Amino acid sequence: MISKEEKEIILDFVFKDQDTLRMVLVAGAVYDEIRKKIIVSFSELLENEIKKFLDNKWLIDNILKERPLERYACFGVRKKEWGERYGIYIEAQGTGAKEFIIGILKKPEAPQINELKELLDNKCGQGNSHEWWVWYRKVDEHYKSWDDEHVLVEMYFKNEEHINYFKEEILKIKELASDLIDKAVRSL
Repeated sequence: MISKEEKEIILDFVFKDQDTLRMVLVAGAVYDEIRKKIIVSFSELLENEIKKFLDNKWLIDNILKERPLERYACFGVRKKEWGERYGIYIEAQGTGAKEFIIGILKKPEAPQINELKELLDNKCGQGNSHEWWVWYRKVDEHYKSWDDEHVLVEMYFKNEEHINYFKEEILKIKELASDLIDKAVRSL
């Protein structure tokens, strides 16, 4: 976040006069709306970029557009034939778009695919599994929480790096996982 020195500079500025104080108080009152706008805009850009790499067998789920600050808000891709049983998602584990993870989300009644977990552990880094996840791991530190002012500014004004990071992670998992998920779905 901000240093003690930065905080003092901001406080000196805020209390300079009535108009400045009023403007800052109003801006603070709409802080969550500002964050929502940034996250929705980012998720739409990510959606448009990912679409370029998917054919008509794939669907995109962009819950970040609808509920960007809710816990478990997510963005993902899944094959139509998978239904809602499996998908490749990023998901906020914390309220306020914090603690994002990435992985293969699954419905609890869908079978675990142990071979896929092992493959992703080897190719994408050691992950975990859970009733709701075939495999997941935290996203890299710089991208995991969308409540920091530096990250939010980057997501809005310099979003290419963030878009590329998530696009590449999702597409890498898609390439590695699709055949094994197809096989699991066909055996149901």
